[in-house]
Amino acid sequence: MGGKGSKKQRASTELTPKEIDMLKANTKFTEKEIREWHAGFLRDCPTGKLDKKKFVDVYKQFYPHGKADSFCKYAFATFDTNNDGTIDFDEFLLAIAATSQGDLDDRLEVAFEMYDVSGDGQIDQKELTNLIAAMYDLVGETDRKGDRDPKKRAAEIITKLDVGGDKKLSKQEFIAGCKNDPVIRRMLAPNLVIVPCGITASLSKEDEDALINTCKEVETKLKKAGLRVYGDYRDNYSPGWKFNHWEMKGVPIRIEIGPKDKARSQLTIVLRHTGARSTIPIDNSETKLHETLNQMHNDLYKKAKDEFDSHTILVKDWASLLKGLDNSCLMLAPFCGEPVCEDRIKKDSARDAVVEEGAPAMGAKGLCIPFEQPEKIAENQLCCHPDCKTQAKYYTLFGRSY
Repeated sequence: MGGKGSKKQRASTELTPKEIDMLKANTKFTEKEIREWHAGFLRDCPTGKLDKKKFVDVYKQFYPHGKADSFCKYAFATFDTNNDGTIDFDEFLLAIAATSQGDLDDRLEVAFEMYDVSGDGQIDQKELTNLIAAMYDLVGETDRKGDRDPKKRAAEIITKLDVGGDKKLSKQEFIAGCKNDPVIRRMLAPNLVIVPCGITASLSKEDEDALINTCKEVETKLKKAGLRVYGDYRDNYSPGWKFNHWEMKGVPIRIEIGPKDKARSQLTIVLRHTGARSTIPIDNSETKLHETLNQMHNDLYKKAKDEFDSHTILVKDWASLLKGLDNSCLMLAPFCGEPVCEDRIKKDSARDAVVEEGAPAMGAKGLCIPFEQPEKIAENQLCCHPDCKTQAKYYTLFGRSY
């Protein structure tokens, strides 16, 4: 990005072949997209200079469901290399690409540089809190209570990774911390991946370029609709290798685009949770994909809830608890609430010998005391452990300890 004060003055607002080559090499935009961006840039900024307000207005197109103002303030300052309050077209497109196109590591690296206000190669807790809050704004995340509080997330990340004890993180520590933080990872990780297919030796270079251009146009279209999409255009891996790679990463939907898909103006989509494959028109594909992601969420939640409900049983004695444990169930059992008794339950419900190779042998431990009790504890109901003669206080959820 260059040091402060290093910006060169552009002699003209025309786009040169050298600039196009540079932008193609450093972004995922095609020449057609670069020229379209440039034409729009000049319509809004005839002088070839973009101020902060216009930058925010344009950037919002990529995050229509969030608030880009806070994030853009730092992005603009990062790419305004001579502090004159403006950026030119090259810097503008590089800023857009750096913060919206790269994979998770690339975007976190740019975010680190943006929020390292002191420029010392480290980010402190206050800077990290501001960054997380801006990320929330960007993706439209409004729930900031409990574990989602930006201050709490920043404190937990720094506590886990601050090796030096100075409450600061290096770039590598910051990237690792964000990727391993469940809340931030879920917010930033892609939920769609585009994989170009059918690029073989028999496909002409012209047709290959046209196919890649279509993939990138679809990627831009979906991002503008608020979808977290990543285009995998690496040419040193086969489509099959990429399929496995992104499935292992846990991306919910894979989009395949081959020559036939391009000719038919369609996308082939594959759902990770079922393996189901179908095609949808490129037109209005963003609406269909939003609907599909919501349906996947509902289906997976229902499956998990049904599984949980079918394996949660109410027991009132020790024999029933042991039987439920061997049947891989969670047991709602009457419990006195004493830690010593919980330790006895865990010890005495463990298997003395391995019944089946690979089967778990650990005992039951208390998982939680449900706020909504399954029923009122009877006055004569004792704790579930046979040696405990204390009146049970409540039903407690027990499960095998692994």
